[in-house]
Amino acid sequence: MIVSFVMVGIAAGLAAICCAEMASSVPVSGSTYSYAYATLREIVAMGVAACLLLEYGVSTAAVAVGWSGYLNEAIRAGAGGDAAVVTAVRPGGAA
Repeated sequence: MIVSFVMVGIAAGLAAICCAEMASSVPVSGSTYSYAYATLREIVAMGVAACLLLEYGVSTAAVAVGWSGYLNEAIRAGAGGDAAVVTAVRPGGAA
């Protein structure tokens, strides 16, 4: 078991050296698009950018779903705990 930890440590160290060399060869601050553009050129970098946009959209949607659940619970707690849906208040105070 100790040998496997040593082997994994060596592999992680070599990967860190590779990443450091890659980061030093790209003159701009590193992003996935920058690295893809520097190494694989524009066509592949555009594919990477499209995948990143899709990933960010899905991530944003997942966070919004989670936060809306918390907000819904907070509104229910503020409305007495039994309100399933919060209705808009019309002018004049009637719901």
